[in-house]
Parts: sequence; structure tokens; C-alpha cells
Amino acid sequence: MLTPTSRESTKMAYTHYIFFAANPRSGDQKAAEFLNKARNFSCRFEEYGKNAYGHVFNVLDPADSDRSYKLIQKTVISFCDQASIVVALMGGDGGIMRLI
Repeated sequence: MLTPTSRESTKMAYTHYIFFAANPRSGDQKAAEFLNKARNFSCRFEEYGKNAYGHVFNVLDPADSDRSYKLIQKTVISFCDQASIVVALMGGDGGIMRLI
């Protein structure tokens, strides 16, 4: 899996970084289901020439949140002039979880 800080990330330049802060206790608990599956993912939209990196973290877990906040900070510092960076909060009605 390529991450924003890995040496391999130069092989695939990401055009979008999306960080999902998931609250596993809110809404219909779809965030909890997702946290038990994929935590990092990448996808390529070839027809648009876009590559996206996604990272999901548990906002209620202090260690996971701290690592993820540092990753977000490092990504912003390193790539803010080269890519779109989005941070989304998941929890409540489960709408975001249905999208991903």
C-alpha cells in the first residue's frame, strides 16, 4: 500500500489525499465496520488522470488519532501545492460511509 510518506509514492503521484476521521460509536455504526476493514487505500481514475489516497482513522482512539493527525500535517506540508487535501468527519447518519 502506498502512503503519502513512503518511498514508493513517487511511482504514483497522488492528485487527492482524503482523510476520514471516523467515530465508530455514532449513527448506525457503519464507521466501526469500516475501521475493521481497510484503513488505507488508493484508487486511480484513469479517464480523468487522477490518483487518490485515502486514510481512515478512529477519532476516539487517542493513539490512532495522534498518528493520523501527524500524517495529515506531514501531507499538508509536503503536498499542499501539488494536490487537493480533504479531511472529512464520519459519524451521525452514516452518509459518508455509504459513499465509500
